[in-house]
Amino acid sequence: MDIYSAEIQINKLLNFVKGLSDSKSRMYQKSKDRLKELAVTCNQVILVISDILQDEALIVGENEEFGGSDTTDFNSVLNSMEDQISELRQFLNSPRPVESTISTTSAKKRALFAYKHCLSTLAHSNILVEEAEDCVQLIWNWFNRRFLEGPENFRYNMKKIPIWIRDIVILYGYHLENKTVGEFRSELESWIETISPDNRYAVPYDVYSMNKSPDPNKMTLSSVVLWDILLDYGLRDLCCDPSSELYPTEDCVYSRVGSLNSEVMNPYQNYMYDQSILAKCNLTVKTGGEIG
Repeated sequence: MDIYSAEIQINKLLNFVKGLSDSKSRMYQKSKDRLKELAVTCNQVILVISDILQDEALIVGENEEFGGSDTTDFNSVLNSMEDQISELRQFLNSPRPVESTISTTSAKKRALFAYKHCLSTLAHSNILVEEAEDCVQLIWNWFNRRFLEGPENFRYNMKKIPIWIRDIVILYGYHLENKTVGEFRSELESWIETISPDNRYAVPYDVYSMNKSPDPNKMTLSSVVLWDILLDYGLRDLCCDPSSELYPTEDCVYSRVGSLNSEVMNPYQNYMYDQSILAKCNLTVKTGGEIG
């Protein structure tokens, strides 16, 4: 099925349901129950399309930035979908969807607080590896400006936060190996400064593209060792629920790099057991600092 035929079928469904509306008082209970099941399916369709369009909204922004002309207002589409989801839940008149909504909202609030507490603490910690300290300060500045200090009406998919953090670390490691960290930092800081009510994008283009179109050549051992250091200094506190997509996993960078460029992982050692790997990865221990 393509989108054109899907449109035809959904319009048929709409006309069918409109016809039922005039005769709903004469429907059998079994038919009403099946209609509720149909509403649940429609709800799922809306949720999936909403998730797709959140990604598409970011793509549109990138296209505009790089010379594209598509200026469709996807935010209004997403707002409309949220209204429809709310109406569907009222129609279902069942406690389970309401409880699920409350539970999901509560879980997101807890996750946001966990990110705020963990990243803020890390950014103000004395991390003995200079580049790890610099990297987490960049991550905190981005997170704080984008999600905490930014416009309250900024819409984003919270499941993407662990992916964005993972990819910032991977990019930092790539630039670390290529000795271009200064340029990367400058570009990210400049982007952070552009955050405003008119900037509706969660991350800059190079971070976004790391997930959508990952480049195996940007997968480096430095990223993995850098991630290990951040875990040991407190980032592991965020890896608290492997069953939830709201949080990163301890091995997310290791797995990502290994799956896309396994050869770079051959010399991997945990830096706590073999600290010579720090110098190999262009990681600098502060003067007078002692790891382990």
